[in-house]
Order: sequence, then C-alpha cells, then structure tokens
Amino acid sequence: MRDFCEQQGIEFREPNAHVLVIPAPAADKLPALFEHFAAETFGARAGGALLPGDAALEGGLAERGLDAYQTAYAAYLFCAICDFENGFLTVLSERLWASEVIRRAKAALAGLHVEVTRPA
Repeated sequence: MRDFCEQQGIEFREPNAHVLVIPAPAADKLPALFEHFAAETFGARAGGALLPGDAALEGGLAERGLDAYQTAYAAYLFCAICDFENGFLTVLSERLWASEVIRRAKAALAGLHVEVTRPA
C-alpha cells in the first residue's frame, strides 16, 4: 500500500509497523485506491482523532486488526469495515441512523454496479 500511495501521490502516515493511515484522500484518488485494493479488507473512520492520530486505536488495529473498531467506534462519527471483494461494508456508529447511511451511500454510489440495502 505504501508503494501505491507514493506512486499515486496519496498522503499517508505510518503510526506503527502494521498500520498505514490515509488521513483524507482526495476525491479523485478514491476510485484508483478502491479498485487497486478491492480484494483487501480495510477500515475507514470519520470524526474524532483523525489528523493528530489515535494511538490507542492504531495500536489496537496493529494487534487485533479491524476488531479494534468494536471498542473504539463510539469516539468517532463512524468506523467502517470494507470488504468489497465479498460484497459488504459494515458501518459502526452511535450517531448515524441506518437510514442516513443508506441514503448517503446510495447517492455516492449512483451509477455503479452496487446494491445498497439494509440487512434483515
């Protein structure tokens, strides 16, 4: 991922040896980023300690992987687990309603071959 980001001019930071954080990718860089890493499972978060970093969460990500979001998501607007290869995006949030997430996701993904639904 480091090499890809450097080649694409995508800013990132490495808080530890096992975590790479892309603080705020430019909208024009997102398609290439998602396409290149479509077979990977990765996390996303918004709000909270993004720019200065969150040492506790980033250490947890290095130790436990994306399971670290389970105890940290309340500090953020949302945390998400993206597994596009297997067809899911899980959003963890205490502040966003499922209907709001679905409405925004549908608008953002309009025109793509993606179905946005609420799990049963």
